[in-house]
This record gives sequence, C-alpha cells and structure tokens, in this order.
Amino acid sequence: MKHVFCLLLILLIQYGTAPSEAPGNIQETLQGTKNLRFVWDEVTCGSRGGKHTYKYSIDTTPPTTGTTETTSVEIDNLLPCTTYEFKVQASTSAGDGPEGSIKASTRNIGM
Repeated sequence: MKHVFCLLLILLIQYGTAPSEAPGNIQETLQGTKNLRFVWDEVTCGSRGGKHTYKYSIDTTPPTTGTTETTSVEIDNLLPCTTYEFKVQASTSAGDGPEGSIKASTRNIGM
C-alpha cells in the first residue's frame, strides 16, 4: 500500500492535475478598430495544478484560438464596431481548468 501511495504522489508531482480555478480579473486594455488586447491575473498557486499555459479563444468566424505562457494576448484582424466574447483558461498536461470570460467591442472606424 505504501508503494502505491508513493507512486501516486510521484505521478501528481510529475504530471500535475487540471487547474481548479479560472483566471481572474480579465480586462480589455486596448480597443482598436480591428484589434483587442486582454490581460488577466495568474491562476493562484494552489489552483494551478502544476506547470501550465493559457488557452484562449474569441468568437470570430471561424473561432480564433491560441495558447500563451503569459497573462496577456492581443488579437488582430477583427471587424470594426463588433462585440466579441473572449475566453481564457489555464491548462496542464492533465487537463483544462474552468474558463473565465469577458465581452469587449472593437471601435467604429473614424473614432
């Protein structure tokens, strides 16, 4: 039984778990006619689940998706005067955590 516990502990340390918390304080920090920039707070230490990256998406057609190791992203080639929903979640090799989201709009041309 002791060996099984040790093996499970080694696997958890090596591979981690899926994050248990969504990134917080998501904000739009740049609003252009064709681009938006978003920032968010790092997932708290106890909720990360190990080495992690962030997966993000924005509801363009087709959806724009990506992965980053930082807590910010700028998305280009958007339509002017359009509202989008941006989603971000922490991800480890063990799985994805819950999503956080925000709605943001690009500016109208000439503004």
